[in-house]
Amino acid sequence: MNKITTILISLFILLGCGTGKNINQTPELSLDKRELKVSLYPYIPNAESFYCRIEKLYEEKFPEIDLKVELNSLNYYDHEGKGIIESEADVYEIDAILLLDFIKRGKLQKLPAELIPNEQSLLSVSSIAKLNNDDWFGYPHWACGNFLYLKNNDSEAIKTSNLSDIERILSKNDDIQNSIFIDLKGTSTIGEHYFDALMDELGDYNQARKYVSVDNINKSVLNNLNRVIDVSYKDFGRNDNYHDNTGFYGRQFARNKGRIMVGYSELLYYLIDENIKSCSKEDSCINQGNLTIKEWYFSDKGSNPISWVDVLSIDSKLTGQKLKDASDFIHFMISDEIYKEALIPKWGEAPRYLLPTKKSLFKNEDILKEAPLYPNFYKIIQKAVSTTDDQLSPKLREIGRKLDKELLIENKR
Repeated sequence: MNKITTILISLFILLGCGTGKNINQTPELSLDKRELKVSLYPYIPNAESFYCRIEKLYEEKFPEIDLKVELNSLNYYDHEGKGIIESEADVYEIDAILLLDFIKRGKLQKLPAELIPNEQSLLSVSSIAKLNNDDWFGYPHWACGNFLYLKNNDSEAIKTSNLSDIERILSKNDDIQNSIFIDLKGTSTIGEHYFDALMDELGDYNQARKYVSVDNINKSVLNNLNRVIDVSYKDFGRNDNYHDNTGFYGRQFARNKGRIMVGYSELLYYLIDENIKSCSKEDSCINQGNLTIKEWYFSDKGSNPISWVDVLSIDSKLTGQKLKDASDFIHFMISDEIYKEALIPKWGEAPRYLLPTKKSLFKNEDILKEAPLYPNFYKIIQKAVSTTDDQLSPKLREIGRKLDKELLIENKR
């Protein structure tokens, strides 16, 4: 998953959410509480609001627990001493691209029996957390992947089905209104797009695996990435400032700039937030009711959609009461009540449009009142595949670094 937050969020959470946490507790009462340290996935929209709410609700339900939420929003995927894999917590929320690395380091234990999920109730990609056929090393929480966003009145774009079709409709002129918005900067982001394009081109991981190497980059995939850049407007896809400006492409698309947009489902949060906070009636902004969502295709062969899955896992050292506390926390996080806390916006806020792994939530009436596009995402994400592998994340980051510095073109327009 992409970085969708800032270091300020980490500081905010670690400082107790700005609520004066424990101010009214005497030292004696504080000592009576059991500490539970959880390292949660940092790259979600409006993360500070959600995680502060989590702390409050959990400690109300379990007053004997002092919940410590920690985030690593700067170096989450780093394998060189600062990443999530180097952290120490009781519960980890792990992008499954790192799952096998966690297991090989002996950092995780199998889920206790009471946490084993009903697989039929979850998205098919949730099985990424189940290794050796029946050993669950995490409870699938969120899924994500790249989607193609089109405007409802653009019938020509809606009919596209492969990369050549995209080139055809975008090659007529070079203005911003006839371009693609896609983020192709950042080591992790580029590595992920390379893998997405590799799966589109080759079809499955067994064929793609030999090209997950900085010394054996697939030339067809490299060419396809550069074709996408070539139909971007100016430096919109290859700009560090835009990459670091969270939600930039969604906000620009809301302003009716660009013809098509590629990104995660969460990108809609920023598109809708722009409508709520900045668009006047005269601005003719694009909102969720104006959109068609399709699979994104990085190849002339069409799409083989992939998904990344975030899973809630338990540290291998936990036993006894500590293990029960960790299990209780995961039960809490995967309840419909807490999913709705994340997915149903408060007044004046935009829906986060995170994709839950629980299938029933894609048709939940309370959620659909605020975020009616969930059924559109469901049709696509259910076709997706997910994978994990030894050192997959650092390999893709290394590929992303090489592509960024040496092999990707800069926009010609």
